[in-house]
Amino acid sequence: MQDKQAVAPEHTAVRVALWRALHLKIDPAPHIFIDEIGLKLVGEENWRDRPDMEPEFSKPMRASIVGRAGQTYQKP
Repeated sequence: MQDKQAVAPEHTAVRVALWRALHLKIDPAPHIFIDEIGLKLVGEENWRDRPDMEPEFSKPMRASIVGRAGQTYQKP
């Protein structure tokens, strides 16, 4: 008999999706990209209460994610 494993997104992918959403919520415009799809897929109601979403703690990680996106994104 095969063991059934729950299918869930990888923790790092969830964290990055939430940091992208946090970028839109708290960082000043102009935003590098508009990405709330990950937030919708994650579906966490109280995601802003997570310790890894604290604005000062997550600031360097958000900057890194936004910086990498800015390197590959070309405005039309």
